[in-house]
Amino acid sequence: MSEARRPHNKLDIDEEFIRKNYYIMSAREIGEVLGVSREAINHRVIKMGLRKTQIPFKKREGEILVPIQELPNYGVTNHSRVVNLKRNDFS
Repeated sequence: MSEARRPHNKLDIDEEFIRKNYYIMSAREIGEVLGVSREAINHRVIKMGLRKTQIPFKKREGEILVPIQELPNYGVTNHSRVVNLKRNDFS
């Protein structure tokens, strides 16, 4: 079934699957697994309060975080990732 024809308001969407995979899969990929449209996933994600713009920072193996002197609330890692030190997420 094309994405445009899939139900957008399906009530039995697996929210636990969305929560586990939201930061590693796209909405389209999650929708394909669950049999719903990308829009249905995006609507459910909004209701669940998930935001990809607030991804928590977790150090990778061998990663070093150094504060930026000119911007005291920010740091940069040796993997070129910029981190908001106050919120401990990516900026």
